[in-house]
Amino acid sequence: LGLVGSEMCIRDSRWDEDVIDHYVEMIRALRRRNIEPVVTFLHFTHPKWLHDHCPWPREESKAPDYFARFVERMMRAIDDRVRWFTIMNEPMVWLLGGYMTGVSPPGHAGLRELFLASQALVRGYLAAREAISRRQPKARCGIAHNVVRFAPDRPHDLGDRTMTRAVARFYNWAIPEVLTSGRLSVGLFPGLRY
Repeated sequence: LGLVGSEMCIRDSRWDEDVIDHYVEMIRALRRRNIEPVVTFLHFTHPKWLHDHCPWPREESKAPDYFARFVERMMRAIDDRVRWFTIMNEPMVWLLGGYMTGVSPPGHAGLRELFLASQALVRGYLAAREAISRRQPKARCGIAHNVVRFAPDRPHDLGDRTMTRAVARFYNWAIPEVLTSGRLSVGLFPGLRY
């Protein structure tokens, strides 16, 4: 069940209580049917004011703080009705589409913005995980992770194979690695780490 922050958070810390109540009722309805709800907090949607006021790709972005406040507010509403949480849906897809290629909102294309948004997104994940844990210490949290099988254009070419392995490792493992270890180790060439 994806919670759509752009519907609930009207401006800064002003909430649409009717929309929040609607989501809580959906969770209750799932429970009444013996369906274990899994709640997603970030599934590519943000309030427009958030992008205008404090975009993710900014030095010392406040977006992680706003995201954590959204999670805290929803945790108060959800209470103990949910045990499983997807903090972010496919963060690499969102980052690359929104901040590198510009094919999805907010439609930016640039490595600097990608880097800044990535840093802020990790901070947002950690703050959200902490907010969930404070309310429910035994809650299960994570991400929905998109994995792609990359293939070299020319399978017999060493350069193509090397680059394919590096891209696959970065795309498939950078986010899980940084969220679990706090470190990002991108090996573009054997033996060389950044």
